[in-house]
Amino acid sequence: IGPGHYSEVVLAAPMGLPGSVVNAMVRAGDRELTLDWEPPNNDGGSSISGYRVYAITDDTTDPDDLIAELGLETSYNVTDLERVISYTFRIVALNSVGEGEGVDVSGTPLGLPSAPLDLEVKVEDGTVIISWSRPSDDGGSPVEGYRVLRGPDPEGLFVITDVGDLLTYVDTDVDRGKTYYYSVQAVSRIGAGDSAPPLEVELVDGPPDDGGDLSTSTVSLIGLVVLGVLLSLLVYYVWRGRDRTGD
Repeated sequence: IGPGHYSEVVLAAPMGLPGSVVNAMVRAGDRELTLDWEPPNNDGGSSISGYRVYAITDDTTDPDDLIAELGLETSYNVTDLERVISYTFRIVALNSVGEGEGVDVSGTPLGLPSAPLDLEVKVEDGTVIISWSRPSDDGGSPVEGYRVLRGPDPEGLFVITDVGDLLTYVDTDVDRGKTYYYSVQAVSRIGAGDSAPPLEVELVDGPPDDGGDLSTSTVSLIGLVVLGVLLSLLVYYVWRGRDRTGD
């Protein structure tokens, strides 16, 4: 009878493993690292189905080092890391055939700065002057400025201003007869660090135009003036008494 009709010719390419992810990078945060990447340029002939992230301690990829199996998201946040220790991670793409070649990225987690040192507060001319020293630890990222906090009690502090890389601030928005508590935080690009232990300051009540308490020198000067007037009066009355006696 002979051969039948030929079927349509179908061209098929063998599927393979996907290529490597591209543009992989690490962003450091407060005791954490965020891994970012883009899909591989070559999916191996089979759509990308997901990604795996391994923590690398040597040059091998051990299944026990797998820390994340993801879908199609291209970012992963690794938390609870030790600060100022370098970590390496391997990112691999997956398709129906298996894992592609991994890409290694490394990063070092940062931390928040410690509390500023030597906090001082004092009253001068009806204002409060706050001063401090730099923190002993910047958390691995330079301190960019400071945040001043104030409140009616140590538990009720709130931010009143952010200053640049300065070590003093003058608070003029205060009322006489009130007590305030002050603290300061150092700020880096990671965020605001620990607060310095709050300090209390009391503004003595008084006339708004007297600048607060009179200084010791001012009080002494007034006393001398009053004493001089009294002595002058005494001399005058003694002289008047003698003059009348002479008459």
